[in-house]
Amino acid sequence: MADAEEVPRHLRRPGEDGYRTPTIEDTERFLSLCDELHATRVRSIGEAHATALNTINDPTFRSIRSRVIENASTDDGNSHHGIPPKPEEEEPENLSWKQRIRHFTWAYFTLTMATGGIANVLYNIPSPYRFRGLETIGVVVFLLNIVLYLCIWACLIMRFYFFPYTFKASFLHPTESLFVPATVVSFGTILINISQYGPGKTGPWLVQAVHVLFWFDATLAVVLSASIYLLLWSTQTFTIAQMTPIWIFPAYPMLIIGPHAGVLSAHLNPSESLTIIIGGFTIQGVGFLVSLMVYSAFIYRLMTQKLPKENIRPGMFVSVGPSAFTVAAVVNMAINAERAFPPDFMGNGAQAAMIVRVIANFACLWLWGYVAGNSNMCTTSSLLIGFQTG
Repeated sequence: MADAEEVPRHLRRPGEDGYRTPTIEDTERFLSLCDELHATRVRSIGEAHATALNTINDPTFRSIRSRVIENASTDDGNSHHGIPPKPEEEEPENLSWKQRIRHFTWAYFTLTMATGGIANVLYNIPSPYRFRGLETIGVVVFLLNIVLYLCIWACLIMRFYFFPYTFKASFLHPTESLFVPATVVSFGTILINISQYGPGKTGPWLVQAVHVLFWFDATLAVVLSASIYLLLWSTQTFTIAQMTPIWIFPAYPMLIIGPHAGVLSAHLNPSESLTIIIGGFTIQGVGFLVSLMVYSAFIYRLMTQKLPKENIRPGMFVSVGPSAFTVAAVVNMAINAERAFPPDFMGNGAQAAMIVRVIANFACLWLWGYVAGNSNMCTTSSLLIGFQTG
């Protein structure tokens, strides 16, 4: 029997040298081949299903696929058991910018997520380790993040302008659609940086503007997270073998609301801070519980299907984020509870704030331990790649 490496990657079944998520380009390439061999039987590429998974699982596609493989085995005497020969390596093509922009996806917003995170870390460096100019570096990184955010949006809009069908396809694609919420996460990260570096350097108008944007971001996060999950459940079919921690990503917009509430509540008046803390804590809890339930599916996948393929194991670190964000959110909101709670809050505002702070600190120790263990598992599994390939 021919070796699995001779079969094109997009024609392999799950379990044959691991699973690779089909892409739109896989479907287009195969349908174009079918169109050449069966011009009267194959529809045009533009009428193909919106997602590669639906197309590959379509009965018509399977019948055409079997006939193409049969013809290929007949034409080439070196083929074995109906498996097409291994395609020859092609010379790299010089693509125009318009052709390259077609492959610019929502996943690029993870760049601004990371850049905003760097600005956040620079702001929170403790006093003993701070030096003159550190805040300036943080401001530069923060402004760079805004520029990158706008540039990514510009490139993405050009993609949808030049290739309009990719807009709908990006929401229906089994992988790219998971990264759509990265736009809101990046937006929330920028708002956090504004709340950190802005107050004190501008008038009170900035804090009030960010206050309004907080609720806009919170609404957008809840709606988008629910919509992406509903879209996936309505249009995609996954098996447990295909599960990766990236399924948690649609919940990330809600996980950034709590950290923003913790930062913003320190700059608003007490009554507004209380509302921000309650709203941020509620949405943060929803996001964390959703991510925890999705992560349980990944644990089941590990117990039944072993570790993911080597090239996607670094993606396991996505599962560390929800707990880490929640720890930062709960601790910061608990710190600001004392100034936010009115004197008669739950009978005794000061005492209630102290109780909240104690409970928050000990609860976050649990989450911190969970984060440490999860991170250790991800690191170890990634380091195993060297031993397995070496």
